[in-house]
Amino acid sequence: MKKILLSVALVAMSVFSMSALSFKVEINGVEVKEGDEIELTELEAGTLPNDQVIIAHMKLTNLTSNPINASALGEFLELAQAPTPTGNMAEMPQFCFDSCYPFMQDDNGVWKGGGPCVFEPNEVRTGNKAHVEYRPAYEGMGFWDVQELYPGVSILKFTLKNNDNESDAITFNIKFNYKGNDAIDGIEADNAAAEYYNLQGVKVANPEKGGMYIVRRGAKGSKEIVR
Repeated sequence: MKKILLSVALVAMSVFSMSALSFKVEINGVEVKEGDEIELTELEAGTLPNDQVIIAHMKLTNLTSNPINASALGEFLELAQAPTPTGNMAEMPQFCFDSCYPFMQDDNGVWKGGGPCVFEPNEVRTGNKAHVEYRPAYEGMGFWDVQELYPGVSILKFTLKNNDNESDAITFNIKFNYKGNDAIDGIEADNAAAEYYNLQGVKVANPEKGGMYIVRRGAKGSKEIVR
């Protein structure tokens, strides 16, 4: 009986050690767990001159006394679009860990980016070594010429994973929800009639089912598939 109990205990300890994460993730002082969604709404001064962005202030902690060969990856599940044909979609100007990684569109039209985030033993990463900035959709030539920021929601799926152990990973969503200068505008936009534009910015009177369009509701815009 003692041998059986000992075997069960050893199996339980083995399963626990395999499932326990090697790192801890906090955003704006709140610990984030697997499958969570954290919403960020406030604009701040960005890294680039005169830039206004929403920042995920991250703190990443290596809970072990060993180095970890990790990667930090981001993928937009939803990306806010400008409500005008001349506007610019939301952007990720800073996604920085071991380096700053650009976001690029894959063959399926999904915007994603990321790269190495290698931890030293017991390392705590903050600041420029765990830095994510999001710029809402806007009107203008670039961050140096933003004439107007548009309300809208983008959802970023964030994954931090141990490249040497597939089970040692955490994935959660960051909801960037820029509501504009007046929250009342956002309420009115939710009740506004939808206007549809194709991806070239041409207004469409009768959108086809299953097609992807830029949808404008009041001052808010997003890219959606018509159901």
